[in-house]
Amino acid sequence: MEGPVSMKCSVLLCAGFLAAALPAAAQETPPVEVSAGYSLLRVQRGFGVNLTDVKETLHGWYAEAAATQTDVLSVVGQGAGNYATVSGQKVKAYEFAAGPRFNMRPGGRTVFGQFLIGVAHYRPHGPERSTNATFHLGGGVSLGPSDGIGVRFGGDYELIFTGGSNLLSPKTGERTHGLRVTTGVVFPIGS
Repeated sequence: MEGPVSMKCSVLLCAGFLAAALPAAAQETPPVEVSAGYSLLRVQRGFGVNLTDVKETLHGWYAEAAATQTDVLSVVGQGAGNYATVSGQKVKAYEFAAGPRFNMRPGGRTVFGQFLIGVAHYRPHGPERSTNATFHLGGGVSLGPSDGIGVRFGGDYELIFTGGSNLLSPKTGERTHGLRVTTGVVFPIGS
């Protein structure tokens, strides 16, 4: 009888050591993650005079910072600038948005989904300018260690309230639907 009891004690002792070691082996979630890189924005309704029926592809940059609240929740702020020349007009689109990001962190990567609310400011060549509300729904994945530089791939569906529509009367005016694809580097700040 001493054999099975000794075996149970050994298994329980090993399980206890393993349970104590797992949190130490898990990577610590950084307090802030910063990411920057390339942004491609494809919109189904163009920005600017005589461009409303034009599909546009704009290229540019993005930058974001995410403050970790828990292992699952971060608050993210994102800015982007995208540029193109369409039908002879130089188009510039700048977006600034913030909101919650929900993270899953399985082994060496972070998979996330996010919902952001903000503003989109676009300036075709000439006097026309507009700033409108925008919603972003998207996600992505970060690959690499949580304590070092990694690579981030992401995508967002965007709804931009263009053409005089606004959040208080969303049934008026036009909307521009867009898809943003991003790739860049991500690195932690803090310990």
